[in-house]
Amino acid sequence: MPANTSKNTVLSSSIAELIGQTDLPSGRRRISCLSSDIKTVNSIIASIQGAEHHITAELQQAIVAEALKKKIRHRERCRINQARYRQRQMLVETEIEDAIAKLRTEIEDLQ
Repeated sequence: MPANTSKNTVLSSSIAELIGQTDLPSGRRRISCLSSDIKTVNSIIASIQGAEHHITAELQQAIVAEALKKKIRHRERCRINQARYRQRQMLVETEIEDAIAKLRTEIEDLQ
């Protein structure tokens, strides 16, 4: 079932499915779509339609779909990298807390 953007451009069902989706290995999807995804679609379509040469509707849909897939992959990589960073920070924090506890124990033993 095709969807419409704010500029009344009909999108293929594959693009409509991509909007607001995350490319998670578990297959999990977000219920809501991101406004940035819709802006991306509108921007790409406007750019294509503003071109001097004609691009078929099928090719336009393929271009938009590939751009959205790339954006979704990038978003997912950023999410994974951020999770890794947080995990490393928590590990460092735990190591520091353990070192402090060990030093306090050694100080008490020396007194």
